Amino acid sequence: MTFPGTFAAWGPVSVLGPLGGGRRNEVLELRLGGERLVGRRTRRSVASLDWELDLLDFLSGHGFLVPASVLTVDGRRHVGGVVVQRWPAGSRVPVTGPRWRESCAGCTR
Repeated sequence: MTFPGTFAAWGPVSVLGPLGGGRRNEVLELRLGGERLVGRRTRRSVASLDWELDLLDFLSGHGFLVPASVLTVDGRRHVGGVVVQRWPAGSRVPVTGPRWRESCAGCTR
């Protein structure tokens, strides 16, 4: 956890600990006012990060379930490569059985 101080821009955020995955990003589980959030730091350029967040906003506006950005107290979407996003709703789909096949079929549409 090398970037918790950056979360001050979002207000009284509690850092609960690291999350798995993330590949090239450092990813942490957060809480703000009781809400479960994800904090992520990337080395992408500002332009690349803005493009990614614009894409997520576009997808959300067209019915896709994507993580929504949480704005800083002063309205920014990211600070120094750090983004805070809402914890995505949903559940893990088992990799076998009818739900798995149904999920795969939905991805091929």
